[in-house]
Amino acid sequence: MSELEETRNVRMKRFPYKEALRQWWNAPSAEKAEFDVLSMLPFFPKPDATRTATSKLVDIGKNRYINEFHIQNTTNGTPHRNLVMLHGYGTGLGIFFQNYDQISSTPDWNVFSLDLLGLGRSSRRPKFKIQTSDTDKKIVNEKTGEVVYPAVIESENYFIDAIEDWRQVRKIEKFTLMGHSMGGYLAAAYAFKYPERVEKLILVSPVGVERSGDVEVDDSASLLQGAKEIAAQPVPDERLFPAITHDEGMKVHPGAIPPQEKIHWLMKYLWTHHYSPFMLIRQAPPGVGVRLMSAWSLWRFQDLSEEDRMKLHLYSYKLMDSKASGELALTRLLKPVALARMPLLDRLDKIKCPTMWMYGEKDWMNAEAGAEATQTLNRNASNENNTQSVFKLVKRAGHHIYLDNTRAFNSLIVDFMTR
Repeated sequence: MSELEETRNVRMKRFPYKEALRQWWNAPSAEKAEFDVLSMLPFFPKPDATRTATSKLVDIGKNRYINEFHIQNTTNGTPHRNLVMLHGYGTGLGIFFQNYDQISSTPDWNVFSLDLLGLGRSSRRPKFKIQTSDTDKKIVNEKTGEVVYPAVIESENYFIDAIEDWRQVRKIEKFTLMGHSMGGYLAAAYAFKYPERVEKLILVSPVGVERSGDVEVDDSASLLQGAKEIAAQPVPDERLFPAITHDEGMKVHPGAIPPQEKIHWLMKYLWTHHYSPFMLIRQAPPGVGVRLMSAWSLWRFQDLSEEDRMKLHLYSYKLMDSKASGELALTRLLKPVALARMPLLDRLDKIKCPTMWMYGEKDWMNAEAGAEATQTLNRNASNENNTQSVFKLVKRAGHHIYLDNTRAFNSLIVDFMTR
């Protein structure tokens, strides 16, 4: 049996329906589920000798609030340096539960982990919505020649302006910014728009880096053919085996998202209308959503104790079962399927700080694009524009590096933010 087949067999384990129904009936609130996960830390809710931590909803105006987990290392008194952490698509700040302890052990640092607006426990109302209805509409900036998608700019601003509003409320002048996957893409977008606020930028397996051509829609294909194509699409956590190539001494890989010149009209329709696993979980009969969720969570958290695995399972379920909002932006930022309309590679000139690009050696994101970004930033670095960049490929890790190789991830983050 191949390694991929073994992975899929492990993935198929799920709770029996009777147990899933019991969990559905007794499921905690999202707030309680997050509290249970964060309570696995040695300094929350009660502080330890050097750290205090608080969880709160920060009012950022316009009927919006950001869910924040704040850790202070008080070894040398009140900390003065700041790290801001952003999670990826469909998750929340609790997903970094194995990283907070080591990262926050650094004296003189605050760690602020945020739920993106419309995701996690941050406000999901007003619901994500943009004015531009044509997601493929693009315009050319006459001064710079830059191709801009209004739908992308509006969608990015929904998130990054909320981060900026949070920063102003918290009265933080500058910080190191880290984001994973979709959070990495948005961290870069924040650094593009507010470069004076970002001291260093850490992009962990970011989506949307590589370039791709326009996608043509196949309107002539049959419905059955479209259903077969969609069924054949691997889910992200199965895309763990990209080919690895060499690039100037670095082992890198092109990822597992093939550039598509033509897609089936059904895939285009589903993408544009926000069909996702979230919808299946929300609309499933009682207990079925929990059972569907367990197929992922029992596999993803299999190395944890049974008690801790259950905490992460219920936390993940409650986030996916929450009202749709920020997740809807994904299909505005990205083309079908998962390639950026406005690639980060085309906007690197807007970065004004040192960066780190981190990928797993079995990542399904495109590490070759991250290596290219690193080289471009280093070529353009100067005394006036410090864009020195480093590239890291983490062994024994896929897309979720912070879970797959926790120690390596934590050490790389601490080393880069403190150097």
